[in-house]
This record gives sequence, structure tokens and C-alpha cells, in this order.
Amino acid sequence: AACLPNRLPGLQGDYAEQWFVDVPQEEPLVRIIVVSPGIEFSAGKLDYSKGSDRWNWTEKAIDGARAESIPWTVVAMHTPCFTMGRYACAAGESLTNMLISKKVDVVLNGHEHLYQRTHQLGFSDRCEYMAVKTVEKRCVVDTGDSMTQGRGTVFITVGIGGRTPREINRDDPESHYF
Repeated sequence: AACLPNRLPGLQGDYAEQWFVDVPQEEPLVRIIVVSPGIEFSAGKLDYSKGSDRWNWTEKAIDGARAESIPWTVVAMHTPCFTMGRYACAAGESLTNMLISKKVDVVLNGHEHLYQRTHQLGFSDRCEYMAVKTVEKRCVVDTGDSMTQGRGTVFITVGIGGRTPREINRDDPESHYF
């Protein structure tokens, strides 16, 4: 935050930790929400457990976009949960499931030094929860190349900056989501 200060008009929250902005500011098409689960700050890791202040803030930011009829909701956070890379779910399985249940359109991640994109994932009476390192094929709601807004959540990891991309683990149990 010190070397790259906020220049986004209308930003709400704590820049560099947890914030959102509607773009464009007038008649917005997208709300971009940035959260920091699994990231070590000088005061320690931020608490995004279910019912915590940061969990509730995230829910309110998503629900507020819906209440204001903003068509697209994007959440960005450094650590992915579903991945064909080498890391575990530092973002938290419960938080990830909350984003799916709230029908966030896109979740952007980094951390893994690779590029990966899931199919659209969503919940129904046939799929109510997604666990890490397992596959629930009934949670895949669309496998097409085009995204249908409101149908499900797409998780995109773009961690190819600053390093040579790593190999994707095609044998990963979650590979059916990608």
C-alpha cells in the first residue's frame, strides 16, 4: 500500500487488506471485492472463519452488490482453494464455499505459479458443499468455454508473473473442476 497507493475512486474498506470498489463508479457493471485469507501480515493472519468480522464484511459486500443490482461480482484473493498446483487451501474451504453459495461470478487468485480456470461451479439440492481434494461432479454446472452470468462461480488462478510457470498436476483429484 505504501509503494502503490489507492487511486480508485469510491473504494470502501481497508486498502491492501480488505476492500471493494464498484466499476464504473456511476451505474456500475462489476463490484470488485479484495480479501486476504491465508496471508501473513505483521499482526498475523487475518481471521476469515465463518461468522468472524471479516467473513461478515465479505458477505455484506457481496450481498450489497446484489441489492444494488450490480450485474457482476468478482472476488480477488491471493491464495486459491481449488488448484492443480502444489499448495493446500490457504483461503479456507468454508470461505470458498460461501463464495460459491453467494454465486460470486469470478474468483481471481495468484500464489500458484501457473494459469488455471475452473468450469462454472455451483450448488443445488444435488450438491450442497465442496470439499478440498475431492470432486463432486454434480457441482459442475457448466463446462462450456463461455461463462453464463449468475450460473456458477469460476475460479481463475493467474500466478505466472515473476517466475517460470510450474507444471500443472493433471493427476490432482480436483482436475475434473478445470
